[in-house]
Parts: sequence; structure tokens; C-alpha cells
Amino acid sequence: MQSIDNKIMRHRKFAFVLLVLLLPFCIFAAEGFPDLGKIYQEKSNEQGDFVLRKAENFYQDRNYTKCVEELKTFALIYPFHPRLKDSWKLLSRSYQKQKEFELAIQAEMAVYLEFPTDKEGFDSFLEAGRSHLKQGDWDMAERIFDEIKKQSYFPEIAREAEIELKQMKILRQMMAKS
Repeated sequence: MQSIDNKIMRHRKFAFVLLVLLLPFCIFAAEGFPDLGKIYQEKSNEQGDFVLRKAENFYQDRNYTKCVEELKTFALIYPFHPRLKDSWKLLSRSYQKQKEFELAIQAEMAVYLEFPTDKEGFDSFLEAGRSHLKQGDWDMAERIFDEIKKQSYFPEIAREAEIELKQMKILRQMMAKS
């Protein structure tokens, strides 16, 4: 029985000595290697930037269909990219150029729902109202503009919503006279 206890004690001493000897090497080795997660994130962001630039180039070339395809790819592959908001805005503009206002509204509302208290979020909500207006859905546009006017923390966006409401009122009066 005592020989088993002696063996266990020797193994513990050996493990302790090994740990003491190897610990400094492990610490120095860990400091020598960069943070792999950080590198992965940086490279992923670089690749995402490339896809986004490609989509922006398609937009500038007025190839809105290809732009939309690239932006969908971007959103699927890089859902946590720092410029995701920019991609949604570009997607909305591309849909508007294609006269697909319902899809433009969805893209703008995605930005608004993701960033409801940011300036970009309220700007997207305003753009969604404008898209409703272009689509002919005056009632929904009016509700959105009213909502922005009441709850906007950004006076310049609230002013734009108020201008849209005044223009709608003028147009309705002109249409009533016709």
C-alpha cells in the first residue's frame, strides 16, 4: 500500500516540476502568437469590403441587378460586418432605381429596425416613407412622416418629414381642384 502512495507522490512531484518548467514557455509562446480571432475578423472584414466595393461599382455602372446580387451575398456571408448598414442603404437605392419600391421599403426598414435610435435609422424610416409615397401608398407615407415628426430626436430629419407632409397636402389640394 505504501509503495502505491510513494508512486502517486512521485508522479505529483514530477507533474509539478514539469508544470513549473513548461509554464514560462507556454506564456511566452502565447504572447508570440497573435490573436487568431482578431486576424480572422480583420481578414473577414477585408473580404467583405471587397464584395461591398464590387457592389458599389455595379451601382455606379448602373447594373442594379448585379449590385443587388452582390449585396445579398454580402448580407449572407458577412452579417456582422461594420458596413452592413451601408450595404442595406445601397440595396435600397438599387431597388428604387429598379422601381421595386416594396423591396426598397424592406431594406430601409431593416436599417430602421436595427438602429431605431440612430440618425441613420430615422433617415431610413424617412426614406421608407418616401418609397411608400412613390409607390402610391399615401396613407402609409403620411403615418410614417407623422411618426418621424413626433418622435424624431433629430430636428433636421423631423423638418424633412414636415416638408414631405406639407408637399403631400399641397398635392392633395391640387388633385381635389382638378
